[in-house]
Amino acid sequence: MGRKDRGRSRTVGGEVRPTTQKILESLTAILLPRLEGAQVLDLFAGTGRVGLRLLEMGAESVVFVEGNRRVAQTLRAVLRKLECKDSVHLINGCIPKVLEKVRGEFDIVVCDPPYDWERPQTLLPASLHLLKPAGLLVVEHHHKTPYEESEGLELLRREKFGETRLSFFERK
Repeated sequence: MGRKDRGRSRTVGGEVRPTTQKILESLTAILLPRLEGAQVLDLFAGTGRVGLRLLEMGAESVVFVEGNRRVAQTLRAVLRKLECKDSVHLINGCIPKVLEKVRGEFDIVVCDPPYDWERPQTLLPASLHLLKPAGLLVVEHHHKTPYEESEGLELLRREKFGETRLSFFERK
């Protein structure tokens, strides 16, 4: 990945790495009891596939955060075509710094950082203030990248999909 793209997008070799259908279906099934009326934050949004699916399945609104300007422009064009434009918002900027601009607290935060992202240890602490009490933070990550409990977040479960993991944390 080029120097200017580091930590700003979900890209590997210049391509967006979308969440697979199998992982998306499993994630949706696990989150379904919490989705009705939920406020969702989709970090490293890429194509927006995850956030759009959660919106379709009952979330009230989704804020998408994407660091790569070109990827964000493509996502913005998709969001403009939605009938529920008032339920979505897009923020372009590098994580974790851009999280200072995100307003509000969310019921669910989903994150799919690049597998080679150099700052995984910053994600959980930087996201904590964005979660409502008992809110859920879900990280899709490579099995070799550790995402463990941090202050204020308790690991509830971890699902395996080949080399990919979904780690579910709840705000204490």
